[in-house]
Amino acid sequence: MASFLLICLSTFLLTIQIYGLPNGAPKKACEGSMLPHHHKIQPQPSTTSPITKFNATWNADNETMSVHIESKKPFQGIFVQGRKMNEDKPIGKFIDIPSKMHVVDCPTGDGITHDSPQEWTKLDLTWKKPESMKTNETIQFWATVVVDFKNFWALKSIE
Repeated sequence: MASFLLICLSTFLLTIQIYGLPNGAPKKACEGSMLPHHHKIQPQPSTTSPITKFNATWNADNETMSVHIESKKPFQGIFVQGRKMNEDKPIGKFIDIPSKMHVVDCPTGDGITHDSPQEWTKLDLTWKKPESMKTNETIQFWATVVVDFKNFWALKSIE
């Protein structure tokens, strides 16, 4: 019986190591670098990123922004936040959440992440600014994009 339990536990731990967090980024990823804890694996250089577009534009209401991400290679994991330029805390809220995604409720704003390992090559998100935000503040979007356990990128949107 003990051998069976040891085999089950080993299989479970191996599965977690291989697939990471299939339900997306945890709340502890809210602030700072947004890097996944993939057993000391560092992000790939941004110059090698499969992401071909990562930009945000204000919508006509001046309250929301459309965030657009495109990739030449399918990615399975993503975590996106809006932040004031040169700050490391998220602000604002994502609205109209796409299927297979959910909000990570952070203390100062929120992020959006995947619900399950699904492949995307294109993603359109809508972000709403906080009421306290001044109209002249610059917003930059940060994303961690995961192709597989060893290949992920930490990126910032193009202004």
